Amino acid sequence: MGKIFRNLVPFSEAGALAMKHAEPVSDIEVVPTSESTGRISAVDIFAEVPLPPFTRSEVDGYAVISKDIANASPENPVYLYLAGKVEIGDPVTTHPGSGKCMYIATGAVIPMFCDSVVMVEDAAQSGQRISFIRSVSKWENIANAGEDLRKGTTIVRHGSAIDPRMIGVMCATGVEKVRVYRKLRIGIASSGNELIQPGEQISAGRIYESNSTYVESELSGFRNVSTRKYGLIHDDMGETERILNRMVEENDAIIVSGGTSAGEGDFVYRAMESCKPGIIFHGVAVKPGTPTVFALSGGKPMYGLPGFPVSAMMIFRTIFMPAIERMSREKIQDSAVEATLGMKILIRIGYTNLIILRLARRENSIMAYPVNGASGSISRLLDAEGFAVVEGNRKFADAGEKVSAHLLTDRIPNRVFLGIPDEIAEKFIGSMESMPAVVRMEEDSVPDFIHEIKPDFAIVSGSESIDPSNFGNYSSAATYDVPFGFHSKDDAGSVKSIIESIYAEKNRLVSISENDSVTSAFRNFLAASGFDSKPFRDIISYLPTREACLSSVTSGENNIFLGKFGKPEDNGLRFTHIGEVHQSILLCNETVDMQTLEKSLQVVKEAIAGLALS
Repeated sequence: MGKIFRNLVPFSEAGALAMKHAEPVSDIEVVPTSESTGRISAVDIFAEVPLPPFTRSEVDGYAVISKDIANASPENPVYLYLAGKVEIGDPVTTHPGSGKCMYIATGAVIPMFCDSVVMVEDAAQSGQRISFIRSVSKWENIANAGEDLRKGTTIVRHGSAIDPRMIGVMCATGVEKVRVYRKLRIGIASSGNELIQPGEQISAGRIYESNSTYVESELSGFRNVSTRKYGLIHDDMGETERILNRMVEENDAIIVSGGTSAGEGDFVYRAMESCKPGIIFHGVAVKPGTPTVFALSGGKPMYGLPGFPVSAMMIFRTIFMPAIERMSREKIQDSAVEATLGMKILIRIGYTNLIILRLARRENSIMAYPVNGASGSISRLLDAEGFAVVEGNRKFADAGEKVSAHLLTDRIPNRVFLGIPDEIAEKFIGSMESMPAVVRMEEDSVPDFIHEIKPDFAIVSGSESIDPSNFGNYSSAATYDVPFGFHSKDDAGSVKSIIESIYAEKNRLVSISENDSVTSAFRNFLAASGFDSKPFRDIISYLPTREACLSSVTSGENNIFLGKFGKPEDNGLRFTHIGEVHQSILLCNETVDMQTLEKSLQVVKEAIAGLALS
């Protein structure tokens, strides 16, 4: 069995070690200039001909000897004999001499022994005689050979990424092919018996694989990296070794997610350890992403990412992508902005913390709010505009602290919505011209954080009517009642009989929170109905999300879910109505003009009208 990680490598050291063993690609290949966009030039590239390649006219006009018309003016025009014409593409010709001129097109070769071109606007033709009403200086309206670019001038420097501008100039100077470094070859795979491919039928205990496609998508932004996927690796030592060896043989580096922890079913790090020189580090003092592995097979890097999607994504971006940039000789821009924390953030002491952030522009600064969740919670990234690297040298990062936010997108919202939007609030948000940053927070925490964050919008819930003024300078954009009650697989009877069965421990009850509006309203119902609510606490359990509660009833782990009414398709469960809780979408009077939300408020009004037990 391979080593388990006990001495965690510091985050900064892990990145430095990955960079230390990242050898840039040295092999060179020749590609057509037209196909070289983004490729890294392996040599200096020089202009093969001057630009322009010959002395040419910059205008439609008449090729003259400038001293012939030195005294020309509207009052005293000078007449010259038209002795011929030169069209674009014609070979070089000879000017007929003093007293004569030749018509010449833009871009045509300047005849030998003439030194200027007069624009047609400054001349008039009468038969074979051309009158000129202004003089010209020597070389006026002429582009001399090599004036733009001399032959032998460097167009592309060695090690530069070739861009469309360079391609245009190279083609203009006759460069047909270029020598570039070949693309870095990277193999990608994921490990785990629980994994299935998108499109397959999902079942209990199985999850769709996403890490390898994420990595492949990130690497598609490189012009100098080619990828190959090797599918899913089962938790089997022989299969893991066989596939990893094949990947190493066929690529310059490999990336494998999963199987990097220290459990009995984790084979990836053991297979890497069997290579020579083997593991460089196993385990990093970072959250998320501790079970990260870096190994070498010969001189080829083997990157082991954690299986949880958020961990895999963050580790790939922060530790291993810089090494891939070095190997491919290509730099992918990492944009960062200064942001101010909008609330206190819990820090894991002794670890580097990769904090996923929701960003919003507030007045003259960018505010940052944590997007909390487990390392397996991939949907957090949909709510994130960036992330910050925060060292674990204290327990909290306080509101008001400055952080460097590495951007995941260039879109930063201008407003903040606090709370978890329900169906009504989602329609309200979706109808806005500019989407706000939704800072998701359980409803029992929203009231306290309204005062701290001062969001532009918030959704609040209560068992009693909601007074917006309790939260500061806020108004209610919409107020509505949401039914709550029992969700069960079968018809469990009346509300009274269900409650009695719970007290008798014949049915197991689950809900989301002991402090939310539903639980509060239910306690009020119990008190009003003559039930004692105190023993009730002993026979109710809590799960963190609505989906978890519904699933626990569907699976039989619990029998009854106490929660808000949803759609009939909520896992096919029956709903027994108890009462209503009150909800309100608040808006800040200081930052939001109600008149600008006319369309959104109409959408909400129509959605509320459609809210019914059906």
